[in-house]
Amino acid sequence: LELGADDYICKPFKQREFVARVNAVLRRYERTSKPRNMVDEEEKILTRGDLLIDPLKRKISRDGEEINLTAIEFDLVYFLAKQPGRVWSREQLINNVWEYNSIGYEKVVTSYLSRLRNKLERDPQNPEYIETVHGVGYRFSESKSE
Repeated sequence: LELGADDYICKPFKQREFVARVNAVLRRYERTSKPRNMVDEEEKILTRGDLLIDPLKRKISRDGEEINLTAIEFDLVYFLAKQPGRVWSREQLINNVWEYNSIGYEKVVTSYLSRLRNKLERDPQNPEYIETVHGVGYRFSESKSE
């Protein structure tokens, strides 16, 4: 594995396990062979409060001033802003934005959302856009949607 293998299987193994492992490797390959989180040409610019989110240019601006985000930060805020008010668990965000199994990675979401709040929010301690739903997850504020 340290030399680059994706997986291994010990003998004796069942045919069902072998097929399941091959399918898992193929799914991982399909995900990495496509451009990450490409949007359709029909995706519209989102206006959320004073934020303008342009998925084709992958740019976000507030009051006309561009906010520099990493690729994952953009994907995360765009994912949340597409469905304001919907609550997403950390596991759901990992599976949809990062596109891999979430076991053991839940804290990554918290870290990214903290950085996003520092970049997007006027007062990160009292967020207007990305809200925490205690014990459940996170959502993009419905009051900031049009």
